[in-house]
Amino acid sequence: MLGLLLKDFYALRTYFKRQALVMILAYAVLSILLQSMSFLSSMLVMYGMMVYMTTFSVDEACQWNAYACTLPVTPRAAVASRLIVLLTMIWGVGLAATVIPLPFQLMLFDGSVLESFASFAALAFIYTVVGTISLPVFYKVGPERARMITTLMFILPFMAVIWIASAWKAAIAPLFDWAAFNWPLFLAACALFLVLMCVGSFFAAVRIYRKKEF
Repeated sequence: MLGLLLKDFYALRTYFKRQALVMILAYAVLSILLQSMSFLSSMLVMYGMMVYMTTFSVDEACQWNAYACTLPVTPRAAVASRLIVLLTMIWGVGLAATVIPLPFQLMLFDGSVLESFASFAALAFIYTVVGTISLPVFYKVGPERARMITTLMFILPFMAVIWIASAWKAAIAPLFDWAAFNWPLFLAACALFLVLMCVGSFFAAVRIYRKKEF
């Protein structure tokens, strides 16, 4: 498993360095213009999803899956390593990008710690759901078509977010009782949903991987 993860890292390390430099420069400029540092996690969650999708393209370009058939690499290990990449890039990198800028955000600009974590969690939730749905799709139709399908899958949740944000103050907020809402139960339900999505996506992808001819 560690070898599979290192394979992805070594294959994409040049991509990491180049994109990281671009992200740092863009983030520095936007932080000054918008007087906020809280959106770094949003940028890196999106970047993590791009890295996850790029790993499939690199594997296809190198004919990795055909080569892996000659190695003692099981379909479960191959799929699990790719799922770990997805979760690490979204939750690990995104959470670090939320925590690290907080002291600077509080010292230099106005901001809310709770709001920063809530924004990250909501965005990471959406990306994780779409990412887990796309995992078997990548193995089924290949990286190029799956990339387009995954991009289209983002349209619906983000349209819903835009609609909720626009209707929140006018229609939803007056009816919403923050004090009475059971937030622990809601968060537990979201966490359970993500676990079930990951498990279902894993087994679906493993089944497709076993039947696919490389």
